[in-house]
Amino acid sequence: GTGKSTTSAGNVYWAPATGGWNQKWDFSLVGGSSGDNTGGDEEIGGDTGETSDYPEGYYRFSQNTSQNTYCLNGTTSALTAVTCNGEKNQTWRYKNGKLYVEANSTYGISGTSTPKMSASPVEIVLEYKTEHTCNIKLKGTDKYLYRSGSTISWSTTENPWVIERIIKKTGTPRY
Repeated sequence: GTGKSTTSAGNVYWAPATGGWNQKWDFSLVGGSSGDNTGGDEEIGGDTGETSDYPEGYYRFSQNTSQNTYCLNGTTSALTAVTCNGEKNQTWRYKNGKLYVEANSTYGISGTSTPKMSASPVEIVLEYKTEHTCNIKLKGTDKYLYRSGSTISWSTTENPWVIERIIKKTGTPRY
């Protein structure tokens, strides 16, 4: 609240309310620029834990098991893991801490015991694991979105998903 001088010890301080100082905070993406909004080939994610640095946008979540690739798939009636084929209902929009299936922008993952599709999706956390993987965690709990075959469930067992950022330049997703 009182601010610090330019020679104070430490990293970043708020400027005092008086004195005519100006502050400007710029957001820029690695591999892109702050003005083009394409994101380039930036690394996404952040520290492990229940705070993720994944930006809002479009994603696809998949898992590779026994040479079969499964994608998180959602419709207005079901939530499953199916063979990846680039369907629109395998593209998810991460917005306001919730996942909405692109095929129906009001539907997302609901259910705190058995996950399902609903117009009232639950808040989740994309928990960063590695540069290309994350857990999908039910916020405020110890439950993770878990896949066994094509069945999806909430489980206390961590189950990392491969995460792909989708850059939408036209109307067509580009993986």
